[in-house]
Amino acid sequence: LSSRPGFYCLHTDAYRFMGFDPLDYGTHSDIPALAAAYKNLLPSDASHFTGGLVGFLGYDAGVLPASQFGVYNKTIVYNHQTGQTQFFHYPAPGEKKITDITTLFQPFSSYFEAGNIQSTWTESDYTMAFNQIQAAIQAGGVYQVNLSQRFSVPISGNPAVFYQYLEDLSAAPFSAYLKTPAGAICCASPERFFKKTGTQLTTQPIKGTIARGMTPEEDKANRLNLLRSEKNTAELLMITDLLRNDFATVCDPGSVRVPQLRLLRAFSNVFHTESIITGNTHEPIDRILAHLSPGGSITGAPKKAAIALIQALEPHPRSVYTGSIGYSSLDSYHADFNIAIRTAYSHHNTLYFHGGGGIVADSDPKSEYAEIYAKLSRMHQAVAYFSS
Repeated sequence: LSSRPGFYCLHTDAYRFMGFDPLDYGTHSDIPALAAAYKNLLPSDASHFTGGLVGFLGYDAGVLPASQFGVYNKTIVYNHQTGQTQFFHYPAPGEKKITDITTLFQPFSSYFEAGNIQSTWTESDYTMAFNQIQAAIQAGGVYQVNLSQRFSVPISGNPAVFYQYLEDLSAAPFSAYLKTPAGAICCASPERFFKKTGTQLTTQPIKGTIARGMTPEEDKANRLNLLRSEKNTAELLMITDLLRNDFATVCDPGSVRVPQLRLLRAFSNVFHTESIITGNTHEPIDRILAHLSPGGSITGAPKKAAIALIQALEPHPRSVYTGSIGYSSLDSYHADFNIAIRTAYSHHNTLYFHGGGGIVADSDPKSEYAEIYAKLSRMHQAVAYFSS
């Protein structure tokens, strides 16, 4: 990692990208203007992302802004499959072309320390909110609501050190580190929000979670229990249908498909199930983000009613949590955004992170509460490592 201002590091299933020294900053609504202003500087015919817009669109505004995107013309690309590393620099007028990438990696402080974790809710508080959601489900207003709680911990030092340790623990396919003017974002997300290549749009929503076992036998049993779970199957089917409908708002009529309905994926601490939805789109990236956000897998169904309940029940803004982090080329040809779960963000001397899960009619409050801690086990482990 680098200590340079505006540094980012993004992982996808195919590449790792790092960028330095953004030429400009803007919000989500500024994306068209930023793309127009720099379109002649960065190429539009690359086979993969080599520079452009990188940033986040939060679930809402909290201690961090609701969105922030930088324009990056210095990009390192590492190909996970081939092991090849490339550096792309498209100098701005008056800027000297960089030929030695070691100059971009300035030494930074390796000091980081964390205090005790504080939670938004006790289990009793969580159960009260859970019961209100169950009442809304019984009344027919919603079918599923993703309820989350916030944790906070006092910190000192460099959050990049925390991210490096968290990434080593999690090995998450869509992890990200962003150093922004407002604070740092440390993300170990397992979930892709959407990927765009040309006119092809893909999303991979996750629903259904169970902890990994302590032995191979227990691991196998947990995996089978997840696959056999009617509750988890129903959750994934609801969210798949929701996102299929969301895709219909940005994709060409009749182009939306569900090539994979239920896949099992293994992570270091949990098993998840996910589906794959595809479509064909001609919309620019700012409109795709606006129409699809926030992702259905972290709100519930119907989406508007679930969002209203979340706003009424959760006492703190989600900020970047359950928003999305990613990149887009200036012409919107290449784009890849995650769902910002398993995500910590710092502001001044506090680190915040959230955990949640989908509640349906046959959910059990104790199981749902335990699931939050299972999902956040690596986050808690990372904080504990740096606690004095």
